[in-house]
Amino acid sequence: MSNTIYLDYNSTAPMKGEVKKAVTNAFDIMGNPSSIHSFGRQARSSIEKAREQVASFVNARSTNVIFTGSATEANNTILNGLPKVSKILISAAEHLSVKNAHPDAVEVSITENGLIDLDDLKEKLSGTDHTNPALFSVHAVNSETGVIQPIKDIAKIVHEHGGYLHTDAVQAAGRIEIDYLDWGTDFMTLSAHKMAGPIGAGAIIAADLTPFEPFIKGGGQEKRRRAGTENIPAIVGFGVACDLAKRDLETYKKTLLGYQVLLEDEVRKINPQAIIVSKTAPRVVNTSNIISPNIDAQQQIMFLDLEGICISSGSACSSGSVTLSHVLKAMGYSDELSACSIRVSTGWNTTEDEIHKFLFAYKKMLDSN
Repeated sequence: MSNTIYLDYNSTAPMKGEVKKAVTNAFDIMGNPSSIHSFGRQARSSIEKAREQVASFVNARSTNVIFTGSATEANNTILNGLPKVSKILISAAEHLSVKNAHPDAVEVSITENGLIDLDDLKEKLSGTDHTNPALFSVHAVNSETGVIQPIKDIAKIVHEHGGYLHTDAVQAAGRIEIDYLDWGTDFMTLSAHKMAGPIGAGAIIAADLTPFEPFIKGGGQEKRRRAGTENIPAIVGFGVACDLAKRDLETYKKTLLGYQVLLEDEVRKINPQAIIVSKTAPRVVNTSNIISPNIDAQQQIMFLDLEGICISSGSACSSGSVTLSHVLKAMGYSDELSACSIRVSTGWNTTEDEIHKFLFAYKKMLDSN
């Protein structure tokens, strides 16, 4: 598969070489982090180093970082673990790990550009206060459209109503600057494999004394906030991935912005009917959601796959099914147009030549229809 072009970084970003090396070396750490002998202390030290790396990446304290097995677990923990919450709100465009974690949650509308409707948020927070608090969960960056939400503005509104804010920052990590303190969010969740780290490590960022019930119960790991022996290689790789993402962010943004402009401009030249979803909204530079009317998304994915190009039709957690995107539906797109949407997501290893090859295959696809 050496000639295959991978443009599905929002599903999983390939691990960087430095991360692979760190993960491989971590397999030689044989102690249990909860043991007090020398092997256990070595294992504990490797986890605490990674905790500091993750904390530094998001401008938090190391004591704010709780490791989990995935962002899905982290999201479920927060959505189901807060005591004395009277109401749970989520945006209408949330990832399924939030949307399905609390099926009875009240949805807050988004605009046609994919941004949170702040007036609707205020209305649905009405009647809540510090003695009757609500939890609002919203992603920092949407996985399907790349839209960046105004988290600081949202946090201000939520806190004025005495509520908690949970921010799923999975798709933001490594794509924009993340600042846990400056954003003002109460809870943040992350995933290593979306930012060139290994699969099998996620994190909750939470204030030291913020109460929530563990989702996985058992021993006293992670200060009794997440039971289970820690996945040392994945956590070590997570820490290294954070360091590399922080180091490479500005270069990443500059390079991928050029690719995004090239891709979207040329797609519109090839197919004037094509729609670039949320083109006028603030977006991360690695994500382009393209609607090609009258060409089914599954047909597009299969054609491009045969041409050696890997893309998706939305979130990796739902793109294997025929279910239409709830994100595009919430933005007001018809079922007919939603069924023709593909997502191209680039990353640290993408080249300009790969963008040109995608465009060549995209034109070939249109010519065949």
